[in-house]
Amino acid sequence: MQAWQVHELGEPGEVMRLAEVARPVPADGQVLLKVRAANINFPDRSLLEGGAAANIKLSRTR
Repeated sequence: MQAWQVHELGEPGEVMRLAEVARPVPADGQVLLKVRAANINFPDRSLLEGGAAANIKLSRTR
């Protein structure tokens, strides 16, 4: 499957890379959703650029 990945801070169009990744396997009690479209909003952009949103502690996901 494909996933957008970011490994450094900067302009979203410059640092976001579309990569092939292994399809996750849901555990008991979890579901796997097929996403057809997604967007990036202002807090996401600020986080990518290292702005104020970058100071927010985020939980880690797999």
